[in-house]
Amino acid sequence: MSEFSDSEIAFYSKHFALDFWDKEHQNRLKKSKVLVIGCGGLGCPLLMQLALAGVGEITIVDYDIISLSNLQRQFLFKLIDIGKPKAEIAQRELLLLNPYISIKYFLEKSTLFTLEKQVVNFDLIVDCTDSLESKYFTNDSCVYFQRPYLYGAVSTQLGYAALFNKSIFHPNLRTFFPYPHFDSQIDCAENGAFLPLTSMIGGFMAQLAIALLAEIDSSENHFGKLFLYDVNTMNLKSLKANHSNEIYLETLNCYKNHFSNEQLSEIEIQAFTLDEWIQNGNENIVLFDIRSQKEHLFANIGGENIIINDFITNFKAKSDKKYIFYCQHGLKSLKLVKELKLAFPFAKIYSLAGGIHEWSIKIDSKIPIY
Repeated sequence: MSEFSDSEIAFYSKHFALDFWDKEHQNRLKKSKVLVIGCGGLGCPLLMQLALAGVGEITIVDYDIISLSNLQRQFLFKLIDIGKPKAEIAQRELLLLNPYISIKYFLEKSTLFTLEKQVVNFDLIVDCTDSLESKYFTNDSCVYFQRPYLYGAVSTQLGYAALFNKSIFHPNLRTFFPYPHFDSQIDCAENGAFLPLTSMIGGFMAQLAIALLAEIDSSENHFGKLFLYDVNTMNLKSLKANHSNEIYLETLNCYKNHFSNEQLSEIEIQAFTLDEWIQNGNENIVLFDIRSQKEHLFANIGGENIIINDFITNFKAKSDKKYIFYCQHGLKSLKLVKELKLAFPFAKIYSLAGGIHEWSIKIDSKIPIY
């Protein structure tokens, strides 16, 4: 086992004792490079198991900071870590668990444009976010650059995991779900997150990743199946779907048609820009909070708290006003703004990028993060 030091051999000794595992499997893990997007409820258990298993290079992309509500299920973090970047603390903790691997991180939001620069450098791309938008442009990027994509999600009592995109002829996310339904957007703040379920799915994703990277024979059977786990009934099932050349071509088309930086800049406003407008006493700014009344009372940056359906019915845009919509993370407000721009293409309508969460990080730390 010349590829490993004596201490590494001792560290991985329980792996080497397995009848289906040998030094070649462990060495493949050691040479592997994995990109993990998000280190929250799914990312923490997944990262811990990839690190302890011996994946040689792990890169984490996450711009979020640690809050008290994270600690109950994101067990890489402790009370003393509140207010610190998740990715930075995850690196520290993972290297304490396994000092024989490399951990890198980027404190940024994963976007189509950051993925373009990174995807080709990794053997596997893993999305552990709770953002449908992130999952779709990650999927589309992986199809375009021909990289395996590991998908995971939880929603109340159900968990999902799948290993997609073995080749252009194999299923990807759009094979099962052609287009995102933002009305069913996964949102831990509103829908909650059950610790046993996030741990279970994170661990299941880790097993899919390890089997693929180590080239265990069974990994061939995992590709293209959507695994569903019901935490209440403890029922696990897998679904298959027919992939086609049309789906592949449509995925490539979706990749090419994702919003460009210029298009997003027309409908998103950054926290710093909005703060500058407010500080300059711009009287034409109209703020709308589209979160629940409970969330608005808990934390807000001003403006009217609205019910979306009632608002859309009665909204009339005025040419001299700048309308700013915000939610928790900026996803639901962005969806709403896209719809409003179709009805009012010349109106000054914006979504606050990153929502109140990013406002708290960049502008006003007194606003609680949840």
